[in-house]
Amino acid sequence: MSKGATRLSLGPLPSAATSRLTVVLPSTLKDTLERYAALHTQIYGEPVSVEALIPHMLEAFVQRDRGFRKPVEQAGRRVSARGPTRRGDDESDPRGQAQRS
Repeated sequence: MSKGATRLSLGPLPSAATSRLTVVLPSTLKDTLERYAALHTQIYGEPVSVEALIPHMLEAFVQRDRGFRKPVEQAGRRVSARGPTRRGDDESDPRGQAQRS
């Protein structure tokens, strides 16, 4: 990606363990997500599907939602990709994924 080029809020995608969840979307949202996936592929140079993008979009949304984060963190938990966890359960990187030694 060249300096000054368009950047997406989502950024390059990390790999992660998965669980299956079926969601029904309006066709207009599906079309929008397909355009986002195409732009993500163009910017970052790696093909990505809508199905691969959605979990990362939802995680980014939840992590930025102050209305959700505040009460969870006040209860002594932090928001991560694996859901709310107690502080001190593991060492985490800034994206909330446990670091492995």
